[in-house]
Amino acid sequence: DAESGRGASANVVMVEVVSNLPPVVSITSPTNGSSLQATQEIVIVAAASDPAGAVARVDFLIDGHFAGSALAGPYTMKTNLPAGFYWLEALVTDQHGATGVSTPVVINVLGPPVDGVRPTPRSLSHRRHARG
Repeated sequence: DAESGRGASANVVMVEVVSNLPPVVSITSPTNGSSLQATQEIVIVAAASDPAGAVARVDFLIDGHFAGSALAGPYTMKTNLPAGFYWLEALVTDQHGATGVSTPVVINVLGPPVDGVRPTPRSLSHRRHARG
């Protein structure tokens, strides 16, 4: 009977929780604190992986602004930058839309401005303050 619990049936539902672990990315080149020449092409290289699936893309950010993407490894982007300090980051997205961001890398580009563009003075303390 229902009051004694005898004869009553219980439904058991098994639920498997599958979590999408976020992908990870790091900038492997240039290294933090590197000084590069404004006259040379700068190649930014990132290492990316996804413990729960596949990497769909790696976006490259310079000073927080989108600068380019790589859809397959090796994850690289080439650029030319005028003299100044720059904050580089990589943003990885997996096939499910989960994202991860690299630790920032700060580089110092030395030398004359590229194509006659003269950058405004920049400082690392200003960069960190501006990013929050």
